[in-house]
Amino acid sequence: MRVRKTLSATVLIATGVFLAFTGLYVPKEEIAPEDLVRTLERNENYYSVDKVAEQLISKDPLLQLVDVRSEEEYNKFSLPGSINIPLEKILDVSSQDYVYQEIYNTVFYSNGTTDALVALMVVTRKGYKNNYVMKGGLNEWVEKILRPKHEGNFDITTEELYQFRKGAQAYFGGGSATPVVDASAAPKPKRKAVKRKKKAVSGGCG
Repeated sequence: MRVRKTLSATVLIATGVFLAFTGLYVPKEEIAPEDLVRTLERNENYYSVDKVAEQLISKDPLLQLVDVRSEEEYNKFSLPGSINIPLEKILDVSSQDYVYQEIYNTVFYSNGTTDALVALMVVTRKGYKNNYVMKGGLNEWVEKILRPKHEGNFDITTEELYQFRKGAQAYFGGGSATPVVDASAAPKPKRKAVKRKKKAVSGGCG
């Protein structure tokens, strides 16, 4: 619990620094900081690397991966089908149709967890829904999906997870000395950004 609270505090500070540095306007009255901390602490806001791998393999049409790193980092190493929206552009008008919609499950990822969590915090304060974070980021992706190791416990659950990761390793081409998911070779999403439908205004003078 202490580790989780430390992470929450770190991300809150990082979010404040990010907003101050970029000059992005996010009205404070939309969601209180204490509610944002609770958001960080809810497991349902996270996708594990295993869940992301499973949905990529099954070609889940509702999965939308958003890489919040720089364009340079994205071009060197990224997940198949992901969209690159650098963190500082997360609230740009050109990005809103991706992060402010009600159809896809948008999963932010970065090298670790912090930058993706900052992205989640920023869009959550704006009231955007259906946004999540890939816990552990690409570092955990490489460790568990591209270079899986058996945990050592020989129970059925552990064995099944290890076998899944071995299959995922083969699927994503892991196992080399320097595993790379080449963004230029990865299939880019064919979908267009989905614009959020405006709700009809009710009431008014008859």
